Amino acid sequence: HSGFALSVARHGDLIAVGTKDGGIFQINLSTDEVQPAKSKVHHLPVRSVSYSRDGSRLFTGSDDGLAAVLTAQGGERVGLFK
Repeated sequence: HSGFALSVARHGDLIAVGTKDGGIFQINLSTDEVQPAKSKVHHLPVRSVSYSRDGSRLFTGSDDGLAAVLTAQGGERVGLFK
């Protein structure tokens, strides 16, 4: 990706990163694997990322005026709000 990290969140061994170019990535600390979200959700900077309490969902907010709900495992979009 071409953007730098603007927001980060952690749940257990997972770290979510939101980037300046609208990307969302997860880093697994136990395997050092970096995975981009399967769903391209945002086209402007991602200012906020947060995991649900149980770690099953990832919530994102962006300068594009959208808030998204993704599965933490795989990064598939399950909700989008304007």
